[in-house]
Amino acid sequence: MKKIVSVLAVAALTLGAVFAADVSLGFRTGSYILDRESTTDIVGTDDETTTKVLDLAGYRAKAHSDLVIKAGNDVAGVVVDIDPSASAKDFFFDEYYAWANVSNLQVTAGNWTGRYMKRVNADAGKWESNEYERMKLGVNKRYGKFGVDVDNLTLVDGEQQIAFAVAYTFRSLISEDDALMIKGVAAENQDWGGFNYNDDGEPRMYLRTAPAFQVAYRNETMDIDAIFKSPARDQIATALLFRFIGVENLDTVVGVTYGSTLGSVKHYYELGIDLRARYKITDAFAVTTMHNFSLFSSGSDNNFKALWNMLSAKYDVNDAISAQFTVQNECNLGGKSGGNSISLGDTGGLNLELIPGIIIRPAENVSFTTGVIVDLKGYVAANSDWTDAKGKTLGIKIPFVFNVSL
Repeated sequence: MKKIVSVLAVAALTLGAVFAADVSLGFRTGSYILDRESTTDIVGTDDETTTKVLDLAGYRAKAHSDLVIKAGNDVAGVVVDIDPSASAKDFFFDEYYAWANVSNLQVTAGNWTGRYMKRVNADAGKWESNEYERMKLGVNKRYGKFGVDVDNLTLVDGEQQIAFAVAYTFRSLISEDDALMIKGVAAENQDWGGFNYNDDGEPRMYLRTAPAFQVAYRNETMDIDAIFKSPARDQIATALLFRFIGVENLDTVVGVTYGSTLGSVKHYYELGIDLRARYKITDAFAVTTMHNFSLFSSGSDNNFKALWNMLSAKYDVNDAISAQFTVQNECNLGGKSGGNSISLGDTGGLNLELIPGIIIRPAENVSFTTGVIVDLKGYVAANSDWTDAKGKTLGIKIPFVFNVSL
């Protein structure tokens, strides 16, 4: 491990000297000062409380570094993002890809996160995504299949894949600063499926990648992003995302996502509706809100709806200190299971999370993030049958995140 890291460090310095590469190095570790969970009110079971103190592997399961090497010019470039892990005593490739421009045509190959749309998460800081942006644009990740994180064209079945992309950009179509991009992506999926069947019902050809297509338009006031993906032969996901920044200090994103099975497969569909906005009230104070409503159906007798809401306010006391308060709720709104109606209360009511936090920046590129995460499950709108079986859970956690970026 030490030899590998040493070689990487030398390679980074050599690239930086020879090719004027951009080299950045960061370290982030998260732990719990306190992790306490209490479960009460389960019929026939004693109340239970578990407390952990100074859990260094708690808040995010690994202490890790982030070594990013970028080398390139206006024509071509290479990006290598390596994550050495202190806790695992190993290293992982987060992203590694190359790109090349030929006039308005861009070719990209490798492993990278293929998102286009901005997600209104400027104030996420170093919190884990579960405490700020629990859901990406698309359908609810807890229950969804094809439309989860729909804007990520290189994501297949929840995993980043090796991909090849070709994009062509038309510039200055309507105004001087606008652009229209058309992109096709092939992300690896050895199990996508076959087609062109013979008389025995066997496919003559097999596709080993999951195709995706994107048409995106951008100008000074808005982004429009249309997406079509096929993660497997009888599966599709489509989305239309719209971002509006035409009002000063206001950033808004709305989106609709639809995913379904096709052909002879038992029909299933999912629908996601996103609404996000961030308003910068003053130079020091901003409010962000995110919402996702998702519907899942495999027939009139089996369907349900899920909702996620988040509201966060951040105030910069000065250049060194920021205060933040985030509240979010997630719930299964119910529906039908086997023809029987299910209510919000049957699924546990509203799961609430309250997070007062503080970010301290004692020096440039150094930050400490801490606060209190309060989780409430079964306390709001859960019916008695649910609480009798699963009880009420109160979680109180104090994370501590140390981050250095160079």
